Amino acid sequence: MKLIITLLLICIIAHAEAQDEQRVRSQQIGAHIGLTTGMGISYRFWPAKLGIQATFIPVKTDTIQFISFGLTGLLTLSEKQHFKTFLYLGNHLVSRNGHQEYNIGFGPGFTVGSKVRFNLMIGYGFYDVSDTFNMLPTGEIGVYYKF
Repeated sequence: MKLIITLLLICIIAHAEAQDEQRVRSQQIGAHIGLTTGMGISYRFWPAKLGIQATFIPVKTDTIQFISFGLTGLLTLSEKQHFKTFLYLGNHLVSRNGHQEYNIGFGPGFTVGSKVRFNLMIGYGFYDVSDTFNMLPTGEIGVYYKF
């Protein structure tokens, strides 16, 4: 399931990139916190209507081992000069002291700002789908620098 979703997102992004070579590229880097989209340093590539976000952080101490990796598909609904609304489909793999959890989330979001962009995503999350499968509302936030 994880592999299928990841491959589907990559194919969608590659197809959009091939169709729209003339558009200005939009790349962003920042910090993101989300239970279904990942936690840590985040990179976004959003060249056209479709975009992708990758989020990652490793933490290791004597007592804690924590790894978060998120891969999120983004679909623009509306875009103005400093405001964008979109839909997202998040995939998040979390490892805490050897226990792994896979979360999926989807819903609407918006981003506001020009160079520094603030991001809010809300929706519904499916937590630990490979084990207990809990369904709860979710919220994701981030701040990005557009270059």
